[in-house]
Amino acid sequence: MAELKIGIAQRVPLPYDDPTAVTRLRSDVAATLRAHPEIGLLVYPELHLNGVEHLPVDAREAALEAAGVPLDSELVRELGAIAAEHGIWFCPGSIGERGGPSERRPGGELYNTQLLFGPEGALRAGYRKVFPWRPFETHTPGTEFVVCDLDGMGVAGLSICYDAWFPEHSRHLAWLGADVVLNVVKTTSADREQELVLARANAIVNQNVVVSVNCAGPVGRGRASWSAPRAGSWRRRGSARRRSSSRSIPASSPRSASGAPPSPTAPGSSSGRVMP
Repeated sequence: MAELKIGIAQRVPLPYDDPTAVTRLRSDVAATLRAHPEIGLLVYPELHLNGVEHLPVDAREAALEAAGVPLDSELVRELGAIAAEHGIWFCPGSIGERGGPSERRPGGELYNTQLLFGPEGALRAGYRKVFPWRPFETHTPGTEFVVCDLDGMGVAGLSICYDAWFPEHSRHLAWLGADVVLNVVKTTSADREQELVLARANAIVNQNVVVSVNCAGPVGRGRASWSAPRAGSWRRRGSARRRSSSRSIPASSPRSASGAPPSPTAPGSSSGRVMP
């Protein structure tokens, strides 16, 4: 397996109503790659383009609803163009995805959806967060576990924030072949300390790499981390400040060297929602 350098972009969320948000993201990607040209996969935090922290608390849910777009929207095309411009795998965090109408949401379901673009700019995978942080997060839960083959450089499992608190989630991704779990995060509370423990534990018990990318302060608690099952392989950014760093999926992945987790004795309920 060829080596793939994964870049962690610990950043402050961009306001959902900022018309220059995608331009600012494009500039940040370019600057990050100039500083770290070795990066082949760049990952941003959860809901990076859907910042609502500048609004009163009682206005934030409506703002997130207003920010929702379908996956065939101009926003998603622009994000793919950023990946293609630099020829990298690109995870811009997650966005509010507008789905079909329901009784609960006549205007369309709203999912918290993580995106992963290939180096040619195509949307290779989209994952709807299965475990929203109730009661604070009102997004509709997803129903599928998602992995994406990185063109021979490993398999990435997609994961959003609170998903990591449920061991079944990380284990399903391992059963689906994930060498690395990209857990994009927007943690603003003291729970970040527990999340770092969970990232290390999930990496150890599933014998794969867990990349946990939180947003920066003053909104988030930062402390993005990289966890692998081998001794001495844990790294974290020690503050909430804006930071960038990169590490590799090794040519001999932890799962190849140590063995995959045991397979379930009966077929699981997981499936990969992978884009063509």
